[in-house]
Amino acid sequence: MDIKLENVSKKEVEFKVELDKEAFKEYIGKAAEQIGENMEIEGFRKGKAPQHVVMEKAGKQTVLNQAAQLAVRETYMAAMNKLEEQEVEGQDKEIQIVSQPDIDIVKMAFDNPFIYKVKAARMPEVELPDYKKIASGVKKEEVEVTEEEIKNIKQRKQEKANEERKQEILDKVTEKTEVEIPEELLEREERVMFENTKRNIKQNLGIGFEDYLEKIDKTEEEFKKDLRPEAEKRITNFLVLKQIAQDEDIKVSEDEVMEAIKKSQKTGQEGKLPEGQALERAKSYHKELVRNQKVFDLLQEQE
Repeated sequence: MDIKLENVSKKEVEFKVELDKEAFKEYIGKAAEQIGENMEIEGFRKGKAPQHVVMEKAGKQTVLNQAAQLAVRETYMAAMNKLEEQEVEGQDKEIQIVSQPDIDIVKMAFDNPFIYKVKAARMPEVELPDYKKIASGVKKEEVEVTEEEIKNIKQRKQEKANEERKQEILDKVTEKTEVEIPEELLEREERVMFENTKRNIKQNLGIGFEDYLEKIDKTEEEFKKDLRPEAEKRITNFLVLKQIAQDEDIKVSEDEVMEAIKKSQKTGQEGKLPEGQALERAKSYHKELVRNQKVFDLLQEQE
């Protein structure tokens, strides 16, 4: 995989990702296999037809399109991680992407390299206050327990106190932080919150969203507008934690990420790691979790 930076500004980054023809050929094979799994083709058991037969039946363009989707899904996260780790030729500083990308296919053909172009919002400039001083000013609470309380109860109480202190520190730091949040980030967070709320209303209250709006006497636009303050808070928290990690040069190793993924697995699934695109998504998600925890550990150490 070859990555070439094309345009880097304060707000955006554009780059091309190129896979050589052999690498793309593998995705074509995967695409044909996936498409063939659901096809009934005379003379072959379902899912067992060879690649050239699947292509003839489904159409070469269909297979190409599927291969392109697979290639982008499985390589984009890896490309983003290389930018963040400053491993791209010609890159003079770390580039962090904080939005969903706009992706355009540049070249897609059999027996050829596969090339796509990415355009995405960069991490904005975040002017942080003296977060260590703020953290040191937030009182650390030591919980008290009676003799009758057993050890695990004390542990739960201590964990709750730690979480409350962690949130108080973050709230106080973000209150004094100056940042211009990209509108794209806010709109995306609002969409996520809106869809989650609709789903929760259906699951928990057992009524449709329109009926819920009628009960609270609000229009959909009014409801969405009410989401913006919380969306702004969530995005600001995200950017603050990311900026502190950058300022403090907090790194997360591959081993730490994989260990976090393993710990998150459900009972009975130990050792069954996700693959391909799912693994890249899991690695990106858990890398952020581990890095955030390291930031909180740093802040909570301030006395």
